[in-house]
Amino acid sequence: MRIQVLSHAIVVAAVFHMQLGFASDGENQGCFNFQEKIAKPLPWAEEVLNDRKNVEAHGKREHVVWASVRGTVEKPLKEVLELLFDPEIIKGEGVNETKIDSRIETPLFLRRQIVQNRAGPFIHRVRWKEDWVFSLISGKSDKPEQILVSYQKSEGTSFIKQLCGNIVLRKLEGNRTDVFQYEQVNAKGHSSEDSLKSIKKVLERLRGKKSQ
Repeated sequence: MRIQVLSHAIVVAAVFHMQLGFASDGENQGCFNFQEKIAKPLPWAEEVLNDRKNVEAHGKREHVVWASVRGTVEKPLKEVLELLFDPEIIKGEGVNETKIDSRIETPLFLRRQIVQNRAGPFIHRVRWKEDWVFSLISGKSDKPEQILVSYQKSEGTSFIKQLCGNIVLRKLEGNRTDVFQYEQVNAKGHSSEDSLKSIKKVLERLRGKKSQ
């Protein structure tokens, strides 16, 4: 997810400001309260999700750019869910390294994990963390029928003021899964096309890789 995205323009700007000695940590404009159960996607995500005519879309609203994509993955929902636990699947464009920083045990979600991201050259690394939660919406934990994934940037570089998103997984007949992704970002030099490119890559990885 992202996202889970850090465009080349953000990396260049971040490195330039770090060379001048400017701070790289700053405000985070969160979208979710992960101290409570998350049962619905973001309002704008839900709006696009309900419009099933749009396979992919992107644009700008208020202070964020956003993008969405929907597609079918020829794999059972549980396998797609397990793939999303893999940081290499959700790795954003321009990110050198994505890894699981920690797991948080909670009864609120099927899983909660903190994802560490690093981008830029070795000397001037740009870092940030994302908080990912996986909610069971319908079905059982061993036989899920619908899953809602929610994520947001939780700390790190001030060049990304907001990074939030949802992934909705729905079970289809014939061991197939409907995958909907939505992401909204407020970051210097980042466009809605950047987000669209990144979430489409996630969909490609889900289609092409088997879970362990």
